[in-house]
Amino acid sequence: MPDDRNRRLAARPALRLYRSEDHAHLRGWCKARGLYAPPPEALPKIGAVALEPQGAPVGMAWLYMDNSTGMALLAWTTTAPGLPPRAAAAAVDALAEFLCAQAGRFGYGWVMALARGGLAGRLRRQGFFTNHSNLQQLLKRTD
Repeated sequence: MPDDRNRRLAARPALRLYRSEDHAHLRGWCKARGLYAPPPEALPKIGAVALEPQGAPVGMAWLYMDNSTGMALLAWTTTAPGLPPRAAAAAVDALAEFLCAQAGRFGYGWVMALARGGLAGRLRRQGFFTNHSNLQQLLKRTD
């Protein structure tokens, strides 16, 4: 039976827009990976959630759109810990494709992403290219 579940999860997941109640999943996923979850007030208005067939979230990503440039930022792309690799890849593919299409719809000619490891490889398969390696994501509170 696990093989059947893996096959279903690896199929193209359904997507919906991020809702504030999804943040609990994001916090748990980040905590499981030893990462700091972005605070809700730091997330942009356009976020998407990939869903398993039963409707549970399995991946999330957001799109920052600066009104002074033609470049958007695909950010905080995350999948549920323990998700089979093919299912994680399907979720990332669906999220990146959807959010990049949204960027194009709003007139953004470029989308940048910060990624490492398997996520970077997955995004390259989506048409992203490596512009610089060895970057670190740095955060600072201003209050």
